[in-house]
Amino acid sequence: MVPLGVGIPGMRERLRQLGGQLEVDFGRNGTTVVATLPITARPSTPMESVEMGNLPIEQPQADPETDCHPRSRILIADDHELMRRGLRGLIESHNEWAVCGEAVEGNEAVQKTRELRPDLVIMDVNMPNLTGLDAAERIRKEHPATKILFFSVYHSPHVVREILNVGGNGFVAKSRAGSDLVNAVRIVLGGKTFFPSVSKTAHLA
Repeated sequence: MVPLGVGIPGMRERLRQLGGQLEVDFGRNGTTVVATLPITARPSTPMESVEMGNLPIEQPQADPETDCHPRSRILIADDHELMRRGLRGLIESHNEWAVCGEAVEGNEAVQKTRELRPDLVIMDVNMPNLTGLDAAERIRKEHPATKILFFSVYHSPHVVREILNVGGNGFVAKSRAGSDLVNAVRIVLGGKTFFPSVSKTAHLA
């Protein structure tokens, strides 16, 4: 879990002073922050206005790159919670990407893709109920523009051929996630493919 840092505790204390409260919920689909303030408030006296004006208020700093280029939306589909958490942390450490949702099996991955319209799905090959390969075929039919990057403990030419057959855009072995995943996500979102196991180059045009 990502530490809250100083921003949220400061917001919570400021709202408490104003009679409000701050709620933070770390859910499956992301972090939700809800700030609540009383609807009515008595008019402030000039002295109170001065005192309030002296309170240090942190203004959000604009990120020109993020403002000009909306973040790519990524759906994570894996039946292991620890793996999903690790992927989420890795993805969200990059400002240009955002995890829009998670799925624990193939049918949910198809449904979440239908609802959330991600730019990229990071999909485990083997999941319960509906495999990642079968889910990818359905996603491809409904949302051909959505890119799919497969993720698996199995690393063999046979697995890669199956991924290519269902229209996958790339493959990363879980054993190489730390070194390959970020590069693979960037390449696939850039419109190319990532199959290091079947090519001496990291990506194919």
